[in-house]
Amino acid sequence: MTDRRPRNVPVDLARALAILIVVWFHLSYFQLVLTMAPDRAPHLTLTMRSVGPAGWVGSWFLQVMPLFFVAGGFANTQVVDRVVREGRTYGGYLAERAHRLIGPLTVYIGFVTITATVLGWTGHLATALYLSRMATQVLWFISAYLVIVLVAPLMVRAHDRWGLRVPIVLLALCLLVDAAGMLTRNAEIRDLNQQFVWLFAHQLGIGYARGWLHRGPVRRSVITFVAAAVGIVALLYLAPYPRAAVGVGDQDTSNLLPPTTPMALLALAEFALLALSERYFGERLRRVAGLQKVLGVVNALAMTIYLWHIPIIALAVAILLVPSLVVGHPVPYLLTTPMYWLVSVPLLVLLVPLIGRVERSLIPPLGQRQSGRLAFYGTILLFIGLEVIRRNGMMLHPQAPAATLGTLLFMVGAWSVRLGSDLPASRRELLHPGGRRREAGNPGGRA
Repeated sequence: MTDRRPRNVPVDLARALAILIVVWFHLSYFQLVLTMAPDRAPHLTLTMRSVGPAGWVGSWFLQVMPLFFVAGGFANTQVVDRVVREGRTYGGYLAERAHRLIGPLTVYIGFVTITATVLGWTGHLATALYLSRMATQVLWFISAYLVIVLVAPLMVRAHDRWGLRVPIVLLALCLLVDAAGMLTRNAEIRDLNQQFVWLFAHQLGIGYARGWLHRGPVRRSVITFVAAAVGIVALLYLAPYPRAAVGVGDQDTSNLLPPTTPMALLALAEFALLALSERYFGERLRRVAGLQKVLGVVNALAMTIYLWHIPIIALAVAILLVPSLVVGHPVPYLLTTPMYWLVSVPLLVLLVPLIGRVERSLIPPLGQRQSGRLAFYGTILLFIGLEVIRRNGMMLHPQAPAATLGTLLFMVGAWSVRLGSDLPASRRELLHPGGRRREAGNPGGRA
């Protein structure tokens, strides 16, 4: 029987706020300039706003992606604990976690791939590659999350055995990667922190699920927050880190892509704030009428919002550009932040639930029997496919072999996860219905 435990409202609220702040950032920080001349086609320039030192500081208060990984660590720990209580295997856990990603990823990658492929085969290959590479910008999060899904049971066991030593080692690895990247000026070395930084944040979420900070003396949370904040400031001013948390117009490099040690310390600070909010506002939040229902809807659509908010914003921009193209000259007030909000938000509210419905229809059912082997290899192929796609785009065309390879790897990985999530009943179960009942208690058994 599935263990039903009360939702942790502060964690759910943190996860929902994190995804909504990402949307707010992209709606507020992008700016467009439309140039039109009689003798040439209209030219549209997309840039990030220059915010100055005050904006750099403010970006650290608005960067919430580490909190999303902390919340993910909390959620994965609950799933791992439930799988262990039910006597299921790693294959059952992996099939349960990976199969949920198939619907959202299939819709998004399928849509972009079809669009880019049609453009490529109709003589617009360069445009197709450019657009598909732009569409891959959001996939770094999915790629990092797949690694975390693969190793989450191991990290939970590591926490239960070694406790605080695990995040200390991960933080040390983050520092070593940053130091090696700075000394060698090799950007590929810094990419290793795409795993270590987010694993560190995820490990904090595991600790949170085990009671770290939101139990015991309050001063621990306060000291942790102050230490993390001081550490961020010290690293920014003593080492050649970018000053802004995210890339803006006057800071073309950031601490997010790839993530750096200051981003790991930001995860620690947000972890401490989450613990404090649990102490002082947890019970009040649980008593707010309708809050859990609203959070449930937002978090159920979180992946859809994340994947599709930029394409929907682009659709809003296209709508705003129509009057300029009709009259033959730019209409400046239409390309302003308030207008982006005015058109984009209703489109998001309208389209995200519709896309989410399509995604849910494509999520494979989780049957009584799963194949750990198919789920594992399928998840590995999903990760490799996404990494190739992130670097080369996604389409099917002989003149874009890398993009084609990445797309095919993703398709094979998704199909493997789908097959591994719902195996047909074995012959023994068909002959002996009692075997089916025994298998239902251990749905993660190997095929």
